[in-house]
Amino acid sequence: EFGFGEIGLHCFTVSGHVDAAGELDWTARIKNIRSGEQHLGDLQLRMRGQLADHRLTARAVGGVAGLQLETHGSWDGERWQETIDSAVIDSGAMGAWTLSEAVSVEE
Repeated sequence: EFGFGEIGLHCFTVSGHVDAAGELDWTARIKNIRSGEQHLGDLQLRMRGQLADHRLTARAVGGVAGLQLETHGSWDGERWQETIDSAVIDSGAMGAWTLSEAVSVEE
């Protein structure tokens, strides 16, 4: 059981590997995320590829809204660029929001 202020989670695991060519494949799972009494669900993140050319997926389930997110991007040691290729947030009774076109983010 972990917490920070009103935000808490039950379990956090990370697994993965990096091969000799720098290809990585890792997964992070966060279970039973909550804010106060509100259950926000479980989150899974997966990153594949090299830092210079990677893909990231995120899935959130079991809370007030579901999330599906797919991105691709790069990190060159100084500059980060990411493109959100698809995103769906489904709040159940209020319906789903879907990203209509890819969005680029960089730092």
